[in-house]
Amino acid sequence: MNNGPSGLYLRYQIATQDELYSSETYSIMLSRTDTNIESFTEIFTETLNENNANVWQERAVVILNIQYSNVYIAFRHHSSSDQFILKLDNVAIEYTLNEGGDDPLPIKTNLLANYPNPFNPTTTISFDNATEGNVTIEIFNIRGQRIKTLVNDSFDSGTHSIVWDGRDDNDREAASGIYFYKMQTSDYSATRRMILLK
Repeated sequence: MNNGPSGLYLRYQIATQDELYSSETYSIMLSRTDTNIESFTEIFTETLNENNANVWQERAVVILNIQYSNVYIAFRHHSSSDQFILKLDNVAIEYTLNEGGDDPLPIKTNLLANYPNPFNPTTTISFDNATEGNVTIEIFNIRGQRIKTLVNDSFDSGTHSIVWDGRDDNDREAASGIYFYKMQTSDYSATRRMILLK
């Protein structure tokens, strides 16, 4: 896929195979360079449980909302036993231009993987917000100390992106190392890891 527009969505239908083995976890992986497994970054993870066993469900996952040249997408099934099976169908990639039409709304609130990662000095943190409301994203160092409140504001339903410039709340440059970014809403909380390399 070359020279695409700014909005790129992956739509698909997914279901578990057997109600007896219904707790299935899978991830969507993304690479912008090649198909080597080391190049892929996890951008979405979900567990299907007994409440939706053997029922087809539609998903719409944001892949990119920035310019790109090549995109490689992989589905990873986390279960190792042959008894655990996921069914996948109607996989499609949709491009959305931000001119006139509305972007598809995300199915669920979800904190996405930052890009790039590792990064120096800036990285983009994206998230899906299923319902309008307040969203807080904070940056923590390896010792669990909060060094930056990136956002604490109300967001509409949709997909949003925030850039962290590698500076703390006192406008000092953060040192190289592992950091964590945490997203909090009224009914959702998630934390992901990122690496700052200088």
